Amino acid sequence: MGVVEFKDRGFERSVKELLNIKSERITAEDLSVVKGIMVTVGKASGFPIPWIGDSAAFSMIFPDITFNVNDSDNGQWIADMEHFVHIKSLHIYVPTINLSFLKGFYNLKELYVLGSDNKEWSFLQSLMSLRYLYLQNCSFSDLSPIGNLYIEQFKQHERERTEPNTFHIFNGLEKLYLENCGISDITPLVDCKFINDLNLSHNEISDISPIKDISSLYYLTLRHNKISDINPLGEIEGIYFINIRHNQIKDISALKKHRSSNLSRLFLA
Repeated sequence: MGVVEFKDRGFERSVKELLNIKSERITAEDLSVVKGIMVTVGKASGFPIPWIGDSAAFSMIFPDITFNVNDSDNGQWIADMEHFVHIKSLHIYVPTINLSFLKGFYNLKELYVLGSDNKEWSFLQSLMSLRYLYLQNCSFSDLSPIGNLYIEQFKQHERERTEPNTFHIFNGLEKLYLENCGISDITPLVDCKFINDLNLSHNEISDISPIKDISSLYYLTLRHNKISDINPLGEIEGIYFINIRHNQIKDISALKKHRSSNLSRLFLA
């Protein structure tokens, strides 16, 4: 495989060190072993898993490469990400204004972004392998790209399911965390039937009816919104965890439907 040229020598040095590359040049073959990258400000080696689970508090993510942007020579590390379009997980925990470079990351299964002012999110629709999406403190009020991605993932699933002598489970988006993103309209989620972990905390949401038909929903967190009507929650069969603290809820009678159901963890305040 050919030699890879980095624009950011600081990023290149970090890659060499973390992959224990002794040669002067880095090749595409050297980088092919990289499955995950974390970009941070300051020193870090891992990140707590944000998805809810009884053992989640004890779980950490440790990507193959952790890059501290303070070690960058010229801030061109984003341009150098073109050498890693094959990776499966990416964590960007530094301020960004343009994430369009992610459009070609077709193998990406997990994307975590903190504090981005990126305005154009249509690239999400091309990430057909995406299963986990985590956005916190981002400019992401329009959920249409997520709805469109899900529709395309489901179409692909249906095509594969019709193949003879094969069995396919849905491998699309299943965990979605969108905290403090300025969201008020969650209508695009109406098509996201197989999400099992949904966190929409610290937004401007009042109408939660689009989620009532998400049949696979197991964990739901809607803290710090403007919700008063929780009747749609009574329609979600099989749900195990609900956290709707810090809303405008006065009537919780809709939850009576879950008396003999799977609901075991409920947080109200």
